[in-house]
Amino acid sequence: LTCAKVDESLRKLIAVADMSTTVDDAVTRAAKDYLQLPMSVAIERLTKFLRDYFDGAQAAGWIVPSDDPQMEGAAYRFVVQANAAKPYDAIDVKYWVRYDGTNRQTFVTQTLSR
Repeated sequence: LTCAKVDESLRKLIAVADMSTTVDDAVTRAAKDYLQLPMSVAIERLTKFLRDYFDGAQAAGWIVPSDDPQMEGAAYRFVVQANAAKPYDAIDVKYWVRYDGTNRQTFVTQTLSR
């Protein structure tokens, strides 16, 4: 852990599984906050939330630029849009991130030579 003097912060580095769960929870909570709003307003607010959230995660070092061609060098991508089958009452949120995990094991090799 980074020993950041905070209880909750993206500055604390944790295992990737924990990061993924934390991000899923944050996205789900935000999406629930925007229920019952007009579709365009909900999409706009959720898009802003995700942009700010992922920018913060990148600034904290949780996510880093990816070398995957589909990511185009970005640390994250997301899409927020009305559901194709239920465009009047459902929103689809898809996101892709490149986490920077924490070191859990280090392997050391020594070679002696004359």
